[in-house]
Amino acid sequence: MAKRLSMLIKNFLEAKLDGEKEGYDIACVKEGDYKEFYILFEPQTGLYKGQKHILHLNTEYDGGKSKFPFTAPKIVFVTVVYHTNISIELGGLICLDILKDKTKWVPTYNFSSIIRNILLLFEQPNNASPFNGIASRDYVTCEKEFMSRVVKGMTVKEEEDLKLECFAPFIKTANEITKQNEYMLKKYHSYFPQLTGKKYSAEYLEELNNLFIKFKLKNNEEKSDAPNKDITVDAPNKEANKDITVDAPVKQEHAEKPTQESTKESTQELPNQKDEKKVAPSRSRWAKYKNQ
Repeated sequence: MAKRLSMLIKNFLEAKLDGEKEGYDIACVKEGDYKEFYILFEPQTGLYKGQKHILHLNTEYDGGKSKFPFTAPKIVFVTVVYHTNISIELGGLICLDILKDKTKWVPTYNFSSIIRNILLLFEQPNNASPFNGIASRDYVTCEKEFMSRVVKGMTVKEEEDLKLECFAPFIKTANEITKQNEYMLKKYHSYFPQLTGKKYSAEYLEELNNLFIKFKLKNNEEKSDAPNKDITVDAPNKEANKDITVDAPVKQEHAEKPTQESTKESTQELPNQKDEKKVAPSRSRWAKYKNQ
């Protein structure tokens, strides 16, 4: 159990750090529980640039019979997306090979690689396997116009500008449909400071990176059956960061606050708990590292 928790925390930290560079963020649904996560999805380029979406990732489902990384996690879009490979009618299901085809899934996939595949799907929709027939039809119509107008010798920027021009009707429809997400996104403000115009500080990201390295080393030791070294997390330098203060986020109504018993159980599951008093990061601990 401790090894699994360590693996999940490592996946979480790695995705948190990668997301800062690649346009997404990840947060635990319940503080201290590393089984379920929300993902803030923000494409940086292409037809969906500027849109914000929330995904839900569950590492255990089917009554515990399906567990990541032996099976793919269950991922759905919570917000509405107008996309060829995402079903609105089926609750945000994603038509992606590694998620729907067990033969395409391998346990070496981590949270970061899964999210990258979804990002790629937004850059290159798969019209051969549509989940939204109307979106697929509109996409193909715009794509045909683009292909008829693109000429050899165009620069990358010229092609990008032409694509945006040809796909303008599709972009307009997609943006109109996602307007209904604005109210829904407010429910996730306490999970993602980006939704309220805030950013993570350099100190916070450095602290996350140091913690990730320690978990990575610990996982490597467990795989090689080497004796575990003591892994401790130093307390944040309050003097160096005394000017960075942010009030702790308020929990949403739908997010259940862990009870004292569940918190105790979660604490008992942490690896080397006796020697490692501060292993798993919590939202309350890191709140002071977010810039206003």
